[in-house]
Amino acid sequence: MRSAIKLIVPFAALCLAACATPALSQPAWNPHCMDDNGVDRCSAETRERVLAAFGVAAVETMQADGAVVRRAFLVNGHGGDMPLVSFERHPGHDPTLNVFAMVPTGHDEHRVVHMSAAIPLDIWTEVLNSSRNFDRTLAPASDREPREPAGCLHQWVATVEAADQLDEYAPRYEPKTRRRTQVACAEGLAFDYAFKLADIAVRILPQCEAIATRREAIGPGVLGICASFEGDRIAAAEAWRQQANIPFAGGGDITAASVALVFRDDIEITRPDTPVARGWQQAATQWQRIFDRRYFIPTRVIGLDADNVRIEGFIRSIASEDPWRWRIEPAAQTWVRENGFDFRLTRLAIETESIVDQDRTRGR
Repeated sequence: MRSAIKLIVPFAALCLAACATPALSQPAWNPHCMDDNGVDRCSAETRERVLAAFGVAAVETMQADGAVVRRAFLVNGHGGDMPLVSFERHPGHDPTLNVFAMVPTGHDEHRVVHMSAAIPLDIWTEVLNSSRNFDRTLAPASDREPREPAGCLHQWVATVEAADQLDEYAPRYEPKTRRRTQVACAEGLAFDYAFKLADIAVRILPQCEAIATRREAIGPGVLGICASFEGDRIAAAEAWRQQANIPFAGGGDITAASVALVFRDDIEITRPDTPVARGWQQAATQWQRIFDRRYFIPTRVIGLDADNVRIEGFIRSIASEDPWRWRIEPAAQTWVRENGFDFRLTRLAIETESIVDQDRTRGR
């Protein structure tokens, strides 16, 4: 189980009303299906909404059309849909990976980006072989101490679906489709298999693998980032990696050496109603001031060529006059690769801010 995204609370501190529900009844609130916003991820209505949002067909339809499918829907700890990862083999076509990701285009707006790649035979076999038991219910180990009942905060949710044409992988099913939804803190095999699919997808897509270098990086998060890469996507990945690791961004010491790694000597930062910051010393100080309790959210990372990248997005912060409103500032970064250096920032242009309402239901 992914311990980094789950938090167990002892039963003594948090008693769930559902614990008193008789075993044979079906509670209205299903703890095995609920995301952090209380949305039932097992309901047919929710499944239809998610399919429509990603623009994909139901797994039953794909099976009827002759496809073999293994796919995973993941929901993060704030109730947000993470990228859909789907390994598919359709009649007359090679095995293919399809990833559908919701990439932000502005505040509470997004576009669905589709990434695809051919799947090598050994990976396709791995995907199938490791899927045999994802929908099984685990029997409790007889030699294990009973677990203390627990609640779960900010838990992720995974739904894994499979479609088969032969009996080899689904001998007990008619039609040959399977589905299992599991929350992060529950016992089961679906959750880890969903993450396995996401991790494999990162390995297959070179623009995604290029940024999966940090130890804490997880497959679904990496896929959500690299979906914003366009043009020369490898160059985009290299520049994104630079902007995500500016050493003094969090208030660290500004030194000539640390700045030279990421800022060009003639860098320029422009912002409405603020003097232009020119040169690395002014720019580094201005950068720290701008990003104090503010976040840059990329919407498009465009590899113009192997040595030039433009990163578009917006800077978001909580409006000082109202904690339930965001301050949004559209911004664009220009990155250039130079001899002796990796990509370095040459320009940050910030546009006029706007104040918008937060979506209080999503926690993002």
